[in-house]
Amino acid sequence: MEEDTGIQAVEQQAEQQAVQAREDSMALLATAESFAITTPDAYTESGGLVREIVAKRKAVEATRKGITEPMDAAKRRVMELFRPGLDMLTRAEGALKGAMVKFATAEEAKRRDEQARVDELARKERERLAARAAKAEDKGDTEKADVLYETALRVTAPDVAPATKAEGVHMRTTWSAEVTDLAALVAAIAAGTVPLECVEPCMPILNAHARAWKDKFAFPGVCSIESHGIAARA
Repeated sequence: MEEDTGIQAVEQQAEQQAVQAREDSMALLATAESFAITTPDAYTESGGLVREIVAKRKAVEATRKGITEPMDAAKRRVMELFRPGLDMLTRAEGALKGAMVKFATAEEAKRRDEQARVDELARKERERLAARAAKAEDKGDTEKADVLYETALRVTAPDVAPATKAEGVHMRTTWSAEVTDLAALVAAIAAGTVPLECVEPCMPILNAHARAWKDKFAFPGVCSIESHGIAARA
C-alpha cells in the first residue's frame, strides 16, 4: 500500500510539472509560428528566440529525467535480480528443445524410410497384379483382367504416422535465407531475374560518402542532397 502511495505521489508530481511544461511550450510555439522574419533585426531576434526554446527544451528534459531516471534505475536493478533465473530457464528450455528436435528429426527420418518401404511394397503389389491381369488378358479372360487391373489401381501404401508426440508442443519447421554470394545476388537483380526488393541500400555508408565527397559524390544511381539547418546553443 505504501508503494502504491509513493507511485501515486510521483505520478501527481509528474503530471503537475508536465502541465506547466505544456503551457510554457504552447506559448513559445504560438510565438514561433507567428514570428515573421522579414528584416535583419527580426532574423537576429529569431536567433534569441531559438536559444530560449532550446534552453526551455533542456529544462523540460532535465525535469523529466529527474523523475524517470530513478525509476529507470530501479527497473534495471529489478531486471538484473531476475536475470539469472530467467537466463537459466531460457537455457533449460533451449537444451530440452534442442534434444527434442534431434530426436524428432531422427524419428522423422525413420518414418520416411518406413514410408518408402511400404510405398515400394505397394508398388510391387500393383506390378504383380498388373502382370497377372496382362496374362489373363493374353488368355482372353478379359473379365478377370479387368478385376485385377481395378484391384491394382486400389493398392496404396498406408501413411506412416509419427511414432511419438509430446502434449502441448509440436515440431515447427521454419525456412530462412542466407546470402552466400552477394555479388551473384546483385548480378541477378541487375539482370532482372531477382526482385529489387531483395536488397536495400545501406544508408549509413552512403551518407558517410556523401558527407565526405559533398557535391562530388557520384555513385551510380545515387545523388548527394544538400540541406540546411540552424544550430543553436541555449
